Amino acid sequence: MAYFWDNHLRQHFREEEELLFEKVNDDYCGKAVKQHRELSNLIRQVESSTSGPTPDLLNQLADQLDAHIRFEERELFPHLEAVLDEQELISIGAILAQSHETQAKDTFPDEFWIK
Repeated sequence: MAYFWDNHLRQHFREEEELLFEKVNDDYCGKAVKQHRELSNLIRQVESSTSGPTPDLLNQLADQLDAHIRFEERELFPHLEAVLDEQELISIGAILAQSHETQAKDTFPDEFWIK
């Protein structure tokens, strides 16, 4: 989890906030930013747990991440597609694509998701 946070999710949140949410800055985007902060706080709790995270904390993190993804897919992104013009969406998509191309290849030692 720490690897994914440090190498992917933190930057993903930052990109969404800078490229999309700050541009629109409405209640939908405010809710997404709030969810990002809550998820970030939960991840810090998991990482800082000296005796290891409890199953309840991990379940809370998983549930909140799932709810955030569903909110983005079902409500936020359709809303952004409606309020941003087509050229803005194309420009943002190009920036995101370039960012993903320049990210370093994963170096996580156990590629369990491939097996």
